Amino acid sequence: GYNLSIARSRDMETALVFLLLFAIPGCCYSQSNRFLQTYPPYDDADPRTPLTFALLQSFGGDFNSSGAVAGVQVALDVINNDTTLLPGYTLHYTLTDSQCNRTVGLNAFFQQVLPDPADPDDPVKLSVIGAGCSIATEPTAEIANFYNLVYITCLATSTELVDRVRFRSYFQLLPTEADIAPSHFGVIRQYGWRHVALIVQNENLFTVTVERLKAQLQSIGVTYSQRIFESSESIAGLGPEPFDPEARIFVVASFENHARALLCEAFARGLRYPRYMFLTYGWYSNQWWEIDAENLGCSSDDRASVLPRTLSLLHFDFLQHFDLEAPTDTGITGLEFLDREQGHLGVPPLYLEQLQPPVASYCYDATWSLARALNLTMQDLESNNTLSRLAWETQRIDTTETFRLENFTYSNDVIMNTIFGHMADTNFTGVTGGVEFSDIGIREVNTLRVMQFRDVTDGNGTQRLDWVEIAHVIPDGDGGFNFQYLPGESDATTWPNDLVPYDGVPNEEVVTVEVGLVVVFYILATVGILFALICIIFNAVYRKRKLIRLSSPKLNYLIGIGAMIL
Repeated sequence: GYNLSIARSRDMETALVFLLLFAIPGCCYSQSNRFLQTYPPYDDADPRTPLTFALLQSFGGDFNSSGAVAGVQVALDVINNDTTLLPGYTLHYTLTDSQCNRTVGLNAFFQQVLPDPADPDDPVKLSVIGAGCSIATEPTAEIANFYNLVYITCLATSTELVDRVRFRSYFQLLPTEADIAPSHFGVIRQYGWRHVALIVQNENLFTVTVERLKAQLQSIGVTYSQRIFESSESIAGLGPEPFDPEARIFVVASFENHARALLCEAFARGLRYPRYMFLTYGWYSNQWWEIDAENLGCSSDDRASVLPRTLSLLHFDFLQHFDLEAPTDTGITGLEFLDREQGHLGVPPLYLEQLQPPVASYCYDATWSLARALNLTMQDLESNNTLSRLAWETQRIDTTETFRLENFTYSNDVIMNTIFGHMADTNFTGVTGGVEFSDIGIREVNTLRVMQFRDVTDGNGTQRLDWVEIAHVIPDGDGGFNFQYLPGESDATTWPNDLVPYDGVPNEEVVTVEVGLVVVFYILATVGILFALICIIFNAVYRKRKLIRLSSPKLNYLIGIGAMIL
């Protein structure tokens, strides 16, 4: 049931590699300085056999995922000290930088898998953990299958990645990004906003999410405007006026560097609560508004002044809602992981930066899921002579020896299928909670989190701006979503003095009347008109009578006509 073999010839594979290397502008593979790091370093004194996987992370570009490397390092420290896991082996990674860019990501992938002529001991990679963000993950995960490599990501969330036809050997530790659209929808519906402005970076990660959100907004009659900018242009692509002048509620779907630029524009225009409201992503890095790497022309304090009471939305954080002191199947508890992670942050030469939320924990569990799959594959090879024979035959080697993991080459789909099968059956308790994958290799979750920026006081009595979790958005089973405040939170705590941000749509009050009541009034009005008409005729016919003359006939006409008009 896990056969991922594709009918293809080696010539077709060679042609594909040639196309990717030379037909894609800028994808120029270089052997120089191939790896940022090998961890742990290979030790000739260690009698165990080293196994290596490729690690791709982003150290720049639109998203810096360097902190994720710390989670992988902690995992390898624990795995290599566990005598029951991969006995006789040590597990290592070689690291390359994807720069959160498609072309650079492909180059980083080929640096990992193409042999170095100057290094005959250059290790074959058994799998890939990558690639720091969805933009770099999409092309590298799609091509990994052609090298018979299982691909695991602990950071990518693009909806494109749910396509099992394209991404045949792919597994994902975080939920899909498009699933966050219900949290935007739930917030907009909760506060009765009738018009929103969408500011979108033109990347699949964001455009697919926004398309889903637009369909949900249309279903409840909420109108929207949309402005899109290219990654290469940043918000300059939005023109001189980046904000819809008719809108008060802005949904920002972009990486954090572009969100910082938008905050500067908002500060310059005085767009802040309670007259305006911004909805951003909650997976940006810790204190993301304070980073001043783009020379934006405004200070971090200026950007911070826009944020109070704005909302951030993100997926359920497994780590936060898992008992950090509970035992796991990975050798350490969540608290022990967080403690060990600190020892790997800010250390030269990589100077890894911690991410918010703590996504390194997902990379820790991703590494463990790979190690467990490799361990089970090793056991299968030792106990199943037929599997061992098929693995050798795939590499066109005739031998009766037991196939070992270090014998793997990129032509071996038998080993890849075996690793894939064990990955698909993953079911263990990691530091982020239970880890298992759906049929398309995605870790699923239904609860979405709503965060709000508030001024909070830390343990030293210092006031600072930070996220506060205020609510969850949970599917109700009928295609709808329930917005639920957390204990202690309400409209009153979210919006001081009940100042819910106004959406800019004029208030119109429509009064309706029951049909039966209208009919009764029409009948009475008709009777009144007929009576007034009879009175006018009577007054005209008997106008010379003394009694009528005494009542002022002309005034009677005026009263009768007035009654008919009313």
